[in-house]
Amino acid sequence: MKKIRRKYRLSLLLVTVWGLALAYSFWDAPFAFDGHELRQTQWFPTSELPPDTVTAAPTATAPDTSHHVILFFGDSMVEGLHFRFRQYAAANHFDLCTVVWYGSSTQLWAETDTLEHFIRRFRPTYVVLSLGSNELFLKDLRKQETYVDRILRKIGGRPYCWIGPPNWKRDTGINRLICRKTGSQRFFESSRLSLERRKDGAHPTRQAAARWMDSVAVWMESPLCDHPLQMKSPNGKDTKATLVLLSPP
Repeated sequence: MKKIRRKYRLSLLLVTVWGLALAYSFWDAPFAFDGHELRQTQWFPTSELPPDTVTAAPTATAPDTSHHVILFFGDSMVEGLHFRFRQYAAANHFDLCTVVWYGSSTQLWAETDTLEHFIRRFRPTYVVLSLGSNELFLKDLRKQETYVDRILRKIGGRPYCWIGPPNWKRDTGINRLICRKTGSQRFFESSRLSLERRKDGAHPTRQAAARWMDSVAVWMESPLCDHPLQMKSPNGKDTKATLVLLSPP
């Protein structure tokens, strides 16, 4: 009999607590108990969540398999990448047009009409660039923000990705600046790669540049890239590709 009463009291207590909680959920005024104010938790349907509270899960985008004309431009680091990139072009049936401007910087590509000229000439449907190696150790990067903005405006609405410089020493912030401007899905971080260098200590060897390009290709085909491309591994075949070499400024 005592056990039944205890069960009855426990049930009554649970019902009472549940009822108070239900009533409080519709109560607009704050409720104080023993000097402590109880605050309601706000619940929203997903469609009514306040800004910045809904985090969309990343969606996997299938790699683009259509034919592309790719404009690949930048500083001298582009030359080493070009030879391996040309093999990816053969394996994936796209046209590669490479422009290497030795000693160039974001300033030169921003303040001249060089990029506009090659866009008109090659009419690319996809753009890849690598710039920043000649700006790794600048102390003041405020102007570089403007230069990067101008370059991105010139690229326009075309899909693109920016291959970051392969640091041989810690930079002063150019990688962070470019990534902030492009977004992480359009910026390949090269500074953490371990690459063998030529005698100058800066440029990767031919073999190291090929491995660098392999790493870029894996990223370009993955959902981590904003507009992933099909990048099948080279099959040993090569293809003719346009290579333009511009003298240092």
